[in-house]
Amino acid sequence: MSVVMIKKIFTIFLFFVFCTRLDGVKVGSNNSCAKQGVVNFKKNDSDNEMVGFAAFSDGFSMESPTTTCTFNAFFPVSGDVSFNGGTLYLLRDLKFDIGTNFVTFGSIYGGGFSVEFADSSVTLTNFSSQASENASWVEVDSINSVKRVNSVDWSYDDNYVVSIIKDWGGKKLATYSFDGSSLGLVDNIDTFRNPFSIRAHPSGYYFLTCQEADFGYFEIRLFKLSEGTLSLLDSYDPNVFVMAVDWSADGNFAVSGSSYYIRVFSFSSESLTHIDYLNLGAGEQVSQNAIVWDRTGDYIAAGISHFSSSKLGIYYFDGATVTSTQSVSTGSDYVTAVDWSHTGSFVAIGTNGSSNQLRVYEYDSSVNSLTERESISITGEVLSVHWNSDATKLLVSKKMDFYGTEFRVYDFDSSNYVLDLELEEEKTTDIYSARWSNDDNYIAYGDYANNTVVYSYNAPVEGFSGGCGTVLDNVELVFKGEVSWMMSTTVQGECSIFGKGGKVTIEGDGVITVTSGAQLTLENIELKGLTNQTFRCSDDDSSVVFRNCKINLGSDFSFGTGSLLFEKDVVFTGTNKFIYSSQMTSTIASNATVTFDKDTTFKYDPSVANRDLLYMTDRTSSLFLDGCTLHSTETGLRLTKGALFLNNAITFNCEGANVSEAISLGNGVEDENLTVKLLSGADLTVYGALHYNNNVS
Repeated sequence: MSVVMIKKIFTIFLFFVFCTRLDGVKVGSNNSCAKQGVVNFKKNDSDNEMVGFAAFSDGFSMESPTTTCTFNAFFPVSGDVSFNGGTLYLLRDLKFDIGTNFVTFGSIYGGGFSVEFADSSVTLTNFSSQASENASWVEVDSINSVKRVNSVDWSYDDNYVVSIIKDWGGKKLATYSFDGSSLGLVDNIDTFRNPFSIRAHPSGYYFLTCQEADFGYFEIRLFKLSEGTLSLLDSYDPNVFVMAVDWSADGNFAVSGSSYYIRVFSFSSESLTHIDYLNLGAGEQVSQNAIVWDRTGDYIAAGISHFSSSKLGIYYFDGATVTSTQSVSTGSDYVTAVDWSHTGSFVAIGTNGSSNQLRVYEYDSSVNSLTERESISITGEVLSVHWNSDATKLLVSKKMDFYGTEFRVYDFDSSNYVLDLELEEEKTTDIYSARWSNDDNYIAYGDYANNTVVYSYNAPVEGFSGGCGTVLDNVELVFKGEVSWMMSTTVQGECSIFGKGGKVTIEGDGVITVTSGAQLTLENIELKGLTNQTFRCSDDDSSVVFRNCKINLGSDFSFGTGSLLFEKDVVFTGTNKFIYSSQMTSTIASNATVTFDKDTTFKYDPSVANRDLLYMTDRTSSLFLDGCTLHSTETGLRLTKGALFLNNAITFNCEGANVSEAISLGNGVEDENLTVKLLSGADLTVYGALHYNNNVS
């Protein structure tokens, strides 16, 4: 064999070993040496890794906030990137190529390496706004129907939200499509009389409604949605006010509750057949939206009101006959809402009582017992209750008042029967009906203000400890254009954001928090959206470096903890205040100039009585005031060593009345004199104490 041939074989062998050992992506135990498709890193895999010559041009995703992955590849990443709150560890600089779509961001432990974003426009959102150790919700869309919405429900596949609209001159059933982000009116149909309740069939586009009694108008109505059109299929006329309806879980039966009666119907061939009824007794009636089947189809729960008293009743249905089996008095005028859990035998009710308006009972069919397991006072009349699919969450709405939030989700622990408030939101109107979607990811409600509203619900993620959102640890982020920073971010170690003259706007849920002992450097960048809520240091040993930055004050920005270092040129612009309220010393470095532009205000308001917390390193450190206001509290402010430039209309506003509380220029020490330069356009107005204390000997 020739030497040339041996060299070729050896070269091929080395290439094979190099590719096998260094190239590819490890997802579990898989390796490859090629362009990668979309890769989903699993949370339970401990060796997730992007390595060598693997090209992630179609992006990647992490399964959950507990997923980790290591980056040690040579090529840029592009495509859809979904950190989903997961954590990426860098063993090499990472570049996101043009066209990368950041669905959700996550934590990055940089080890001193950098992440570069090639696009001129980048939006960063973290997973904690969608899922975290705590639940969250957000309004997705709403539609105003002009008349009040009395009841809502979801179609079996969650593709539609249905509402009944109750008011004089506007009595309708409306169907809205829902695609996960928006509601759209599909069709509506007259109900002629005021409707009270609606329930969607568990396996088809059939909607059962009920309404007030009137001669010639059927109180129970069955509608169908087909090819975007609603039509009336069937109806029944009991000639009483029918207040509530529901379907059995298999969809073969329906029940109605009204004044005096509970009625059961069979459903077949798109028609209702009346089977049996139970006479409740004189003066008794089922409350609005307060009747429900259990999941077996054997039992029905109903809220029954009788003048100034009410009860929760349990009724047995054997397929032909409905009978009363158990009841319990609630001590209130009305049972206003009822729902039976999909799992277990828990019945939630709401009342209009003066206390314990929200209650959970457990029904044991083996001994026919109805036991109260939990009760909570929520300072107002409950209007709606609804369990999610596994009975771990209870959705509650109440009448609008000044004593509590109207819209709530409770966490329910079935092992100890405890309801814990998980989410709440203040509303300015009554929410008559609120319902979980079948997949538990959304909530629909209807209110007195004529709205049908959909919220997204984001459940807590088990094992997720990243409640602070995204973590940046010893990493440099490099941008070239405009960045919409919408993620809650914790900075650890030494991190930097390098803007190449671009802009970073903190908006939406965006927050940047520099933790204890950490330092964040912002360089060559324009910053917007800074407030004491969106940009802060968590401790006095936290620090921020502004290097060649423009800080656009769209609102007052109070810096209350930690320290600042100004390097090169830093400019504050806008029409608001930068308020320095930290007890730590901040520094204008050598050859650095801090400028407050026209209409801005620099307010010196430290949390300790110290006039010397703005330190100028030497004579090349400058504070340039250009058409702005310098405001100090009674603590006063003393500037030394560096240079003060005054241009255009300047206002000194000092709350101090004597020399020790004054705005002081110099401190009487010759080596620490402040150079003061009034430019040709300077016009200084002084309120309060001003002390010129340079040593001129």
